[in-house]
Amino acid sequence: MPRGGLQGDAGAADHPGTASVPTLPPRSSLRFEEFVLRVPDDEFRIRFHERLTVLAGVGPAERKALLGSILGALTGGSDGTLTCVDWTGRRFELEAFGGRVRGRYADDGSSAPVPIGWFAPDAATLRELVVLDADDIGLPLASPRAGSDPPELTEARASLATVTAELATAS
Repeated sequence: MPRGGLQGDAGAADHPGTASVPTLPPRSSLRFEEFVLRVPDDEFRIRFHERLTVLAGVGPAERKALLGSILGALTGGSDGTLTCVDWTGRRFELEAFGGRVRGRYADDGSSAPVPIGWFAPDAATLRELVVLDADDIGLPLASPRAGSDPPELTEARASLATVTAELATAS
């Protein structure tokens, strides 16, 4: 799923401490709207686009840390708030603090189910629903073969190499 969120084929699930838990319809989904990570004396906030969120200018280590923080908010592993919209269009917040997660619907403040036990049985399964690899969205794993570039790109690279060499000799 290219946008921020969860998608699964879950049925009824047991949720500790909740009398009844909604049954997920087949291929239901949960869309992330905003994530707020609380750190001492500050907070980090990221809003997710409705269709696709691209994190540009962020290295692999930072992306991995961000994903870990979002998963922590879903499972209680890090303090933060994740605002989501369920498959019915209903907005709710998952608030993680002190190793626990509390769900609350935005419209009436009533309790909302949390992902562990509702969407997935454990954190590892939940991670599989959230994390995308290149294969999941149809990207090739290897870089393109040499010679497969368009002629314009090949020419531009040659020109860049020439100008770079001339600049190096002029310095």
